Amino acid sequence: MPARATPTPPLRILTLNIWFSDHHLVRRMRSIGDLLLRHKPHVVALQEMTSRHWSVCQQHAAFRDYDWTPPPSSDEGYSGYFTLIGALRSMPFASQRRVPFASSRMGRDVLLTGWPGLVVSTSHLESLNEVRRRRKQVATSVAE
Repeated sequence: MPARATPTPPLRILTLNIWFSDHHLVRRMRSIGDLLLRHKPHVVALQEMTSRHWSVCQQHAAFRDYDWTPPPSSDEGYSGYFTLIGALRSMPFASQRRVPFASSRMGRDVLLTGWPGLVVSTSHLESLNEVRRRRKQVATSVAE
């Protein structure tokens, strides 16, 4: 009889648009940290992060359990808010990169991270009445 493969535990991924507003900023960022503590996702993808929001997040112990991609620099078209991906420290990224959207008027990009056999990405597509631009951005994201 063939040996049975050991089941692989499920991979937990949490993705959130944190809303870049200052409305209840500290309370909302603490709540996100509490979600991380409660659910312990392996990978976390955050959209609409700002430097101010990120500073508050880093004060919560749960965020320190993760290795995070660095925020984009101004020469990468940083537009005030950005995306981040974090992975539990026990599973450091094998790769990570930002790919700017050529069609973006707002400095948007796709952030890709991964390990052998798995790629995790996140983006915040162009907003407002930009359907054609968003379609191009989705196509770029999938092609990467």
